[in-house]
Amino acid sequence: MKRTVLRIAIIALALATAISCKKQEEHPSYERTARIASYYGGMSGEGIFKVLNVCVDGRWEHWSEINGLDYEEGYEYEVHVRFDYNHDMEGMMDVMFPYSGTLVELISKTQRTTDDCPLPTYEEFEKGYFTDRYEYEGTARIASYMGERADGRDLFVYYNDTWHIWPATWLTGLDYEEGYEYVIEVDANLVSVTDCIPVCDNRCLKVISKTPKQTTDCPF
Repeated sequence: MKRTVLRIAIIALALATAISCKKQEEHPSYERTARIASYYGGMSGEGIFKVLNVCVDGRWEHWSEINGLDYEEGYEYEVHVRFDYNHDMEGMMDVMFPYSGTLVELISKTQRTTDDCPLPTYEEFEKGYFTDRYEYEGTARIASYMGERADGRDLFVYYNDTWHIWPATWLTGLDYEEGYEYVIEVDANLVSVTDCIPVCDNRCLKVISKTPKQTTDCPF
């Protein structure tokens, strides 16, 4: 009986080892030597993320932060990095970057501005991200109710096939009353972005309609 149990234990251990080796073979670690630009880039998923703008073999791409590298903007780096698969992935960054990088060697760190990288800076990406969402000129529909925040109230505005949230202070030229749904001609402009918080200057050019009704298709 003891021999049988021992054999079963040995077989189970061998199977577990084989499965573990197979998983490692499916997602093997690898190493890269790369140049890192002197400024952060940006990516979007569920929000906006700062990423490294990296050149590998003449091709520019995005990397997440590298473990062991104290990155400073204003410096160009040449690094050798090992990438290991994230077996227990959590959150959007792990989904976008399933391999995490660890610094093997810091080859050089040079204070200069990268002038050959085609990828935008984080600030450029951030402005473009919000420009696409908030810069608009045309017809918009406004829900019949408002949202509440600790520091103010929000309008729910539909245009470009999407509902948007506008702080009420953004919109001028409309005497808004709850309980009415509006269709307006609007000129919406992005003024600034600070820490991923946009500020817009939106003007109601014309009220096309004002209808007493309850908006039922707004998700907010």
